[in-house]
Amino acid sequence: MGIEHNYTTTYSVYRVSSSVDTNNFDIESLELYSTKKGLLEPLAGNERYMSDRREAYTTHRLFTGIVSVTESDEIHIGSYVYDIDLIQNFRNNHLELILILRK
Repeated sequence: MGIEHNYTTTYSVYRVSSSVDTNNFDIESLELYSTKKGLLEPLAGNERYMSDRREAYTTHRLFTGIVSVTESDEIHIGSYVYDIDLIQNFRNNHLELILILRK
C-alpha cells in the first residue's frame, strides 16, 4: 500500500496565464489549473532543506501523486496560499513539494 491512503488534504494549483487584450497589451492572470489530494505536513518554519545543492527554509511539505506542477505555481489550501520552493520526484511514485506559507 502506497502513501496515497494518507492523502486527506484537498489543494488547488493556480498558474499564471498570459494573454493579449483587445488593445494588444499583455495580460497575466492567475487561474485555477487543477485540484488534487495530498498530505500536508507543517514544519518548524526554519527547517533547512537541501536538494541538488539548493537550499530552502520551509514552512510546510506536501506529499502528492505525480501531478503537473511547477515552481512558479501557487498552492491554495482553504484561505492559505503557499509558494512552491522545491519539487522532488520520488522514483515516479509521488512528489514532495516543499512550500513556504505566504504571509
